[in-house]
Parts: sequence; C-alpha cells; structure tokens
Amino acid sequence: SSDVCSSDLVGSSAEIARAWKGKRTIDAKGGMAHPGMIDAHYHVTQHMIGKMIQEVSFEGADPTAWIAKQYTGMNNALGSEEEWCNGALASLDMMKNGVTAFVDPGTIYTHDAVADAVTTVGGRASFADSWIVDSDDPSFTNIRGVVPTYEHGTKVLGGQLHRNKDENAKVRGHVAIYGCSANSIEMIRYAKELSEKNGCAFNMHQSQSTDDAKADDGKLGKHPLIAYEEQGLLSRACVFVHMNVLRDDEVKAVVQSGMSVVWHPGNYLFYHVGKAYRHRMPELWAKGTNLAFGSDVAKIWTFGELPYLGYLASRAQGDFVPASALLEMATLGGAETMYPEFRKKIKDAFVRPAKCTQNCGAPPAQGAEIGRAHV
Repeated sequence: SSDVCSSDLVGSSAEIARAWKGKRTIDAKGGMAHPGMIDAHYHVTQHMIGKMIQEVSFEGADPTAWIAKQYTGMNNALGSEEEWCNGALASLDMMKNGVTAFVDPGTIYTHDAVADAVTTVGGRASFADSWIVDSDDPSFTNIRGVVPTYEHGTKVLGGQLHRNKDENAKVRGHVAIYGCSANSIEMIRYAKELSEKNGCAFNMHQSQSTDDAKADDGKLGKHPLIAYEEQGLLSRACVFVHMNVLRDDEVKAVVQSGMSVVWHPGNYLFYHVGKAYRHRMPELWAKGTNLAFGSDVAKIWTFGELPYLGYLASRAQGDFVPASALLEMATLGGAETMYPEFRKKIKDAFVRPAKCTQNCGAPPAQGAEIGRAHV
C-alpha cells in the first residue's frame, strides 16, 4: 500500500520494490498481507473436545474442577486416528484465520501422527512430551498416561527434542511440564535446566485461575513467581502460560527475568479471574516483557480472535494496548516462544483476500492501521 502510517513502518509498495528483490512476487490484488501469526499455546488434540464442552452456570464458583472433569473422559478416549483428525482440523482452522504455527503444551499422545497431520496441512509446530506431572492430585492422575512421579518425568522429558536435528523440519521440539501446581520445585528445575542445555523453550501453565494460584501460594509459602525467582528458576528460556493471577512483587520478578508470558484473555474472562485480580498484561508489555497469545482450547473463541479479546479485557479495566502491540504479540511475540531461530523472526507470510472482513486480530477501528503498516 502507498498509504504509510509513519516513517518507521515498512514503506510504500514502490519503496519496497526498489529496496528488495524477492525470488517470487505475489500479487495480493488489494488484499492485506501480514506475518503468519503464531499461537503460542494450543492443545491441538483437544480441538474438537473444546467444542463439545457443555456450557452451564458456575454460580460464582471457580469452574476449573468442572472443566477438568469434562475434559478428562474425552481426552482419555483419544486414539491416534482421533488425534490425527484433531491435528488436521485445528491446523486448517488456524490457516483460515492467519495462524501458521503453534506450540503444543505437552498433551499429545501420538506425536508422529499429529506431526503428519500438521505438515500435511502445511503448518508449523513445536511439540513437547505428554502430561509431565509429579503430583498425586486426582484431577491429573485420572488422565490416561499420567505417571505422577519425578523419576518418570526426568526419564521421558526431552523426548521430542530429536526433532530439532533437522533445522528445516516444520515440527520441532521443546521442553514442557504441566505446571499449575502439578509439579515440584525439583521437576521445574530439571525441566528449565534441560531446556537451557538444549537451547529450546521451557513451557508450563502457571496461575491460570484463582484456585491454582491459591494452591501454589499454600504449597510454596509465598507467591509462586517469587519462590521461583528465589530458586533461580526464571530466565529467558521460560515461557509461562496464562499468568492471570500476578501480584505486584511477581510482576517485578517476571520483568527482571526476561521470560515470555503467553496471554489468553479469553480464559481470563471465562474463569472470571477479574472478580479478584486485574490482569497485568498491559503493564508487562509496557515494561518490555515478551508477550504472546495462546488459544489453549477453542471453546467460544477461535484462532486470531485473542487480540480482540485482549484489547477489550484491557479497556474494561481502564488500560490500553495499541493495535501495533497486539499484532506484535501475535507474530514476533509468538516467535520468541518457539525454537531459537524463530526468535524475532517470522518464517511465513499470510495474504488475506481483498473481500476478507477480518482485521488481522486488531481492534476494528485500528484495522486499517495494521493493513497499511504491514502490507
């Protein structure tokens, strides 16, 4: 586009043509081009499960236990064929909405089958080992395949890192444990050190709801991010997901560590965390923390919609996050959470048809800005 917002953006079409010569030129015919978005946290084999969850009133209670009960039975029924189908359908849904890569939190059983599904569609992903917990909490021990011991975790952790031997592979590997009060300090330490040794991300759920944050407070005797900081467990390798419950001291620890945070504003709203805690994402972004978006499981949202929800969730509490920052979170922010060579790089471009009404995950009033800035 010749209509450029400011001097620090890409530039006009004529300027780009003079400065760069591509191996291939695509005429977008007026469509909007943007970097391929990255979903930094998606339980891909539960894609259809999320659409089958019954919606009921929680009557003010934390819905975590109810959700876990519904998911467990359907999750335990998954076989390789069901996982392949979930992987393929999720990848198609991602592509439809401008998402070209995703990060698995560590809940796939048949990794090769899902890898085949993802690459058949043409997507990218990073996989982790299945259900690494060392807690005897029944909400985890009832899940098929869970062996809730530290010994088991250390034996199998890193089992997907072999995928990183091929630097051109579209499906790579990282280190993940489940988190959310399901792992010991010792397990967290082992996973973090393994990830740093292998130059990959260390991923886990953290402080998703008021219930699991309270459980961590009690178990650790202090706010969890402070306990982790004191134990030397926070670094740039860390990618913690949700982080809906963050207190003032924890915000400081996150910022100083250089870690990444995966934001799911849909879950923040769904689990009504806002009744007790403001989300701290606008503050983290302003202080330089790398933020990304992760869809978790597509319940009442789909891929590419989280920037809208994040914008509104921030506005609802009196904060503002600009459209340019939301796009960065969905692209470069997500890249930071994947394999090392993805950091601050985007491998894919996405072109939307001129008739497409979606605004690249930006608030509608600022969609034109995103289009002009990144064509």
